[in-house]
Amino acid sequence: AVSDQRRMMWEGAAVAAVLLVSGATVAAEVPCLHVPDCSNYYKWLTVNVIGKTWMPNETFAYDGYSLPNLSVSINTMASYQKCRYERETKHKMLQYCVYTMKPSVDAVGQLFTESTCESTTKYGNCLGETAFSLSDLAYLNTSAGVEDYWRRCHPAPGVNATKLNNTLHSWGASIAKMAANESTAGLVKLAVQRSCGDHWESPAQPGAVVMFIVSGILVLLGATSELLSYRSKRATHVAAKGDTSINGEEMPLIATPNRAGSKSSRLSTGQSRVLWYFNPSNNLTELFSVTGARSLSGLDGLKGFSMLWIILGHTALFATFLGVTNPSELKDMGQLTSSYFVASAVFAVDTFFLVSGLLTAYVLASKLRKMKKGLGLGKFFLFVLLRWLRLTPLFSYLLFTFAYVAPVTSKGPFWYKMAYETGFCEKYWWTNLLYINNFVPVKYHEQCMAWSWYLANDVQFYVVSLIIMFVYLRSPKAGSILAVTITVVSVAIGYYLTSAYNLGEDSNESQNVYYDKPYTRIPPYTIGLLIGVALRDTQLKNIRLSGPASVLAQLGCVGSILFIMYIQGSRYNGTEGYDEPLAPLHEYWTKSDYAAYNSLGRLFYSLALGGICILNASGNGGVLHSFLTLPFWEPLGKLTFGAYLIHPILLRIYYYQLKDLYDFDYINVTMTFVGIATLSYGMSMITYVLIELPFDSLLKSALGLNRR
Repeated sequence: AVSDQRRMMWEGAAVAAVLLVSGATVAAEVPCLHVPDCSNYYKWLTVNVIGKTWMPNETFAYDGYSLPNLSVSINTMASYQKCRYERETKHKMLQYCVYTMKPSVDAVGQLFTESTCESTTKYGNCLGETAFSLSDLAYLNTSAGVEDYWRRCHPAPGVNATKLNNTLHSWGASIAKMAANESTAGLVKLAVQRSCGDHWESPAQPGAVVMFIVSGILVLLGATSELLSYRSKRATHVAAKGDTSINGEEMPLIATPNRAGSKSSRLSTGQSRVLWYFNPSNNLTELFSVTGARSLSGLDGLKGFSMLWIILGHTALFATFLGVTNPSELKDMGQLTSSYFVASAVFAVDTFFLVSGLLTAYVLASKLRKMKKGLGLGKFFLFVLLRWLRLTPLFSYLLFTFAYVAPVTSKGPFWYKMAYETGFCEKYWWTNLLYINNFVPVKYHEQCMAWSWYLANDVQFYVVSLIIMFVYLRSPKAGSILAVTITVVSVAIGYYLTSAYNLGEDSNESQNVYYDKPYTRIPPYTIGLLIGVALRDTQLKNIRLSGPASVLAQLGCVGSILFIMYIQGSRYNGTEGYDEPLAPLHEYWTKSDYAAYNSLGRLFYSLALGGICILNASGNGGVLHSFLTLPFWEPLGKLTFGAYLIHPILLRIYYYQLKDLYDFDYINVTMTFVGIATLSYGMSMITYVLIELPFDSLLKSALGLNRR
């Protein structure tokens, strides 16, 4: 027992050697232990070895000063304020450093599945492919990103800290040499990255200054329009009393186009019409206006509900990416039935794909039929250009705001993550504006505004929809067959990629090869296209169901969605060893099971959601229709574009400025969700009034279309 304990200490200490290089990524190799509880090995290693044994409590002499050791154990940041106090009051050379340890996917498999782990315990068999998955390790390491953090307050590298650096290298070399004598079976590699300081950037950065100027111009346009509108109304009031001028000037100065697009002023120049489109009062009235009965009612409700669902899912997920203070409690909550609703927020994006496809088919079918010469190549590119012009003004503004303004909004020990993510925008911003960012760069996490993959897919789907609709208008049967074929092929590709790349185990690889690719995500869109043409060209929306049949149809659609969400609970069994906070979840799904769920789950979710759309359009929606057509959904539906783009920026600002890891519980998550959702929609309302609606109105005006 003593020898095993001694071996455990030396083998664990080998991992500490990875901390010997300042500011660089290094690696060390550690054999897997012959211990009964394989599940707790990594946790023991990080907490007891790196957190306590590595650089034990002592005082370093530094230029005549006695520096206190302010290092702390894994996943706590209690020393951050102490470090800042020491730096600001006594030792200006100190800085706070965060060491991020990321086990590789292969390393995790080696650590817990190689033959060196021989025991079978209540935690399961340490042998075999599914003995310990990344999902389990996520709970042990306190973050779904499989990261541990080790923090230390010490002199800045390169600032006369020779003794400290020499100590690091000396200890590291000795431990590495001892580790080299051990067996090489079951080795695990840990990549460690170090980041020091608060990572504060000056607001005077050129990109930030440009965005502040652009924002000022937009506000100035709105204020000018509001002022001229006020003077116009005042002039109208004075004219009613028999006077047509104020201070010698004819009024009004700003034209007010009506619904028919006519002009109501003798001075209705192009400039005045442009200013009218930027008028905040008019745009707010437009935002909060509620239309009457529509043929496709309830879509705003689906969009608004799904957007709130997405924000909730990202709020919870982002906390686990950063790391939490209570990993065992997080694991317990993860096994609760209620947690599957949050985890299933990944399906909410498919709601937008389906609605987008439905509206595209419903509108395009009418427009294309009115074209005498059909859809030629020139008109094809014109439709694509108009789509680009519709999306890009707001998208580009928020893209460069994220790239240049977000980094200067705060600071902190985790703020290096903001600098890291926004740094990719300097290299890849152009891929976003061309809507190819889901292919370039290859790695998902190297994208600028990685969550904008949705927009890239939406534009690419729109291009495909033009082809499908062109075929459909020539032959409805052929167009429908083409849409169904694309759907089936996409599902098959999704099944193959999930199985071939074992995407159930590697979420990072899933994002790279599956999650943001159009050839795996298009089924909801094509289903929406088929529903759209069916509602437009058939008698489907005129079918009326009896009361009981309508209720059964509603229950069938909602029940199918709930089944798809909660069947995930059968993937793991958390009952064995449940009293142990770090007991692993045993995965019962095979590769084929997960591949089927990953590829077919979105398909059946979309079919069920499409059923709800048909019920609402045909007047059979009942309670669902009443809920989804509540008046507040329409303004929320109009703001979903901005809210989708804005809320991840706010989440990053909030989480990356934290001075401590997140304490994950329902109260904290709920409060964070409410705050982020409120701010997201509030900022979305501002951008809608100043950017989205004005530029959309300008585009429609240029095309001679009426402004809604």
